[in-house]
Amino acid sequence: MTKNKSFIEIQFNSPFKIKAAVSTRMGGESGGPYSSFNLGKSSGDDLIPVNKNREAYASWYGANPGKMVFAFQCHGSQIETVGSPGEFTDVDGFMTQTPGLLLNVSIADCFPVWFHDSVTGWIGLTHCGWRGIAKGIHKIQVQKLIETGSKIENIQVVIGPGIRLCHFEVGGEVAECFPLKFIRESETIGKFFVDLPGIIRQDFLDLGIWQKNIEDMDRCTYCEPDVFYSYRRDGGVTGRMMAGIMKIQ
Repeated sequence: MTKNKSFIEIQFNSPFKIKAAVSTRMGGESGGPYSSFNLGKSSGDDLIPVNKNREAYASWYGANPGKMVFAFQCHGSQIETVGSPGEFTDVDGFMTQTPGLLLNVSIADCFPVWFHDSVTGWIGLTHCGWRGIAKGIHKIQVQKLIETGSKIENIQVVIGPGIRLCHFEVGGEVAECFPLKFIRESETIGKFFVDLPGIIRQDFLDLGIWQKNIEDMDRCTYCEPDVFYSYRRDGGVTGRMMAGIMKIQ
């Protein structure tokens, strides 16, 4: 497959044909602080380049632009089981068995987490910000897969790029939502750094997901300004990447 700087592809060990990736900020039509592959319609960017970028995004997956699933994310824990395209309100995750249906979440520091059951063929994708992680959205996704008949040893997960321990500095009211082992004191009094992907990974292990079936891309959105948008680094004036997953027909 030809490499494309606008996408970082995800691979699963599976008999099913799965296409999954996270977009980067490179290779698109947007300008200024949104340069250049901005996919966020609510980011403040001109919608003309955003729509062109979205067309290129769908084309890379080989997806029908009319068969895509989007969410108006709310940093919650609601996961929608979908069988048809659409835009869903107050949802931060999706799962499906339907071929040709492209699931998407929008990110710019929060973590995308992909899920796949290599036996049943289910796929899933969640948007994991600190609020969603505190509410256990990633754990809820695993439970929903189990409820469909998945066995824990067949579930594969991938933790995507997001803001990591090095830059996720928060106050005590946020830090206290998480186990102490994932918190580091900051040099700033009353501030702490939190290891969000470490929490996700440990939760998966505690649920019984096999270590070999957990992949962490180990990429920090804040640390790579040429590759990723970062809401915190860019003071909120920035674009959005998208993570997607589709079972190919």
